Amino acid sequence: MGLLHIEFNIINIILSTFIFGIGDDYSVFTLENKLEYYKTGKVYESLNRESIYLSLIGTILSLSILIFAKHPALKSIAFISSIGLFSVFIVSQILIPILFNFYIQLRANKRLAPYTLFNLVTTIVSYFYFVLGGIILSIVAYILIYPLFFIPIKNRKKLFHILICYFIKSLVYMMVNVKKKIIDKQNLDFNHASILIANHQSFLDILFTIMINPNLIIMVNKWVWESPIFGKVVKFADYIPISDSIELNVEKIKSKLKDGYSILIFPEGTRSQDFKLKRFKKGAFFLSEQLKLDITPILIHGSGHTMAKGDWQLMNNSITLKILPRIQYQDKSFGNSYQERNKSISALFSSSYHSLCLEIENTKYWKTKVITSYFYKGPIIEHYVKIKLKIENYYSIIDCYIPNEGKITDIGSGMGYMIFLLSQSRVNCSFTGLDTDEDKVAIAQNNYLKTTNIQFIKTNALTYSYTPQNVFIILDVLHYFSSIQQYELLDILISNLLPNGKIILKDGIVNIKNKHKLTQFSEELAIQLNFNKGNYKSFTFIDENQLNKYCQDKSLKITKLEESKSTSNCYYLIQKAN
Repeated sequence: MGLLHIEFNIINIILSTFIFGIGDDYSVFTLENKLEYYKTGKVYESLNRESIYLSLIGTILSLSILIFAKHPALKSIAFISSIGLFSVFIVSQILIPILFNFYIQLRANKRLAPYTLFNLVTTIVSYFYFVLGGIILSIVAYILIYPLFFIPIKNRKKLFHILICYFIKSLVYMMVNVKKKIIDKQNLDFNHASILIANHQSFLDILFTIMINPNLIIMVNKWVWESPIFGKVVKFADYIPISDSIELNVEKIKSKLKDGYSILIFPEGTRSQDFKLKRFKKGAFFLSEQLKLDITPILIHGSGHTMAKGDWQLMNNSITLKILPRIQYQDKSFGNSYQERNKSISALFSSSYHSLCLEIENTKYWKTKVITSYFYKGPIIEHYVKIKLKIENYYSIIDCYIPNEGKITDIGSGMGYMIFLLSQSRVNCSFTGLDTDEDKVAIAQNNYLKTTNIQFIKTNALTYSYTPQNVFIILDVLHYFSSIQQYELLDILISNLLPNGKIILKDGIVNIKNKHKLTQFSEELAIQLNFNKGNYKSFTFIDENQLNKYCQDKSLKITKLEESKSTSNCYYLIQKAN
């Protein structure tokens, strides 16, 4: 209006409000379609888009005809409606889809978590601080390269390494959404030089190792060496580019060892995309043999989950460094040649890393990843998944009974959050989720954490054609069946158990009378709020005595795993007796 010198009057003020309202409606329709596709994979977009286009064309034609009016106020209505509706089209049909795809959908297509405001702000601030610090350190490097008060260059570089170490440490602790932990730090000894070897999953590995101690020289990739932001820092700190042959750097490394530095090498060479250890190259072990240096292995866990290769967002996560005992270069138990030491130390590293993963990667560790996968699927769903997982203590009670390899079926899987939680550490397992609620199955099926090893099926548990499984999980489901149907279903599951198979059962127990009313109330409420589908008047909760008698008659072993503190819900483990 300003560019076309159209002045406000009472009529076009009212018209502008009308256009704002249309813009709101079109934007809501567009965003709801995008969210529905992200949530369930269902596409309604084409129908709504055609409706919006027809509405726009009709409104523009009906108002723009006033351009032929003689009164200037009526002409301004035509101009304003055309300008306004064109702006509405740009915002609702172009800008909103672009922004939604950038922040959410395109990341889900790559199996990456959507952006959140907190993570985005934390990431941007951290990157800005990193770049700013790199520029400042580069300036300091330019200054320190010249003679200063006759201070030896060796001392200037020592000071520079201290500055780098403390800057990186401040950067790492600025990442408030990332928890940090160092285990067995006493195994580090920088008074006696050694070669430190570490696995490599993320750019964060470099930061978390640099901050350990200033007396550290790192072998870096060529792009780091040539970086316009911190390339000068890397060169003045005497970091060594791995593009050069190890043999060519032996003399340079010797001189740095004399100055009291240790050498850090990532023997995998490149970052691991799938977080598994790659084959270790022989360079570090060759240096150890040539320079008679001990080797200190450093296990890095969680950096790839915090910032995956190909992604730049800092996820809420924890990073753990574990320092293994120092391996003496004269220790012949690892082999006589550097080739033999490469194999044996790599095997030790691999087994130690596997043990660390088993120790850390419980279901609670994966909670943030799973909860984040339900963001933008609706506030009720977001809060329900978060609260449900917390109430169930992230299903830690059943985690230890799920094998690392095998077939697992979850009956009543709902939106699939438990399967996603259990599957994160079990890439060799196949998971099947069964549920009667088509909407919940669609949400689970369309989650970006779903892999080819996971499937969700809308079906009735009593009529489904089962295949033999290692584990059947049936939580908060049996009370929807009659007593006869409950044991009919258990018969079906038992007949489809593989050797050493298990049934993990959880439901309300009528025998626990003092807490059963709360269980019944919560289940009835879920039905009345239309969150669960069923008839709460026909609930049939479990009688523990009948369940024990059933297991006894079928020669089954039943173990009570846990009883809820506030409700009558109990976990049971059912197995075929040996």
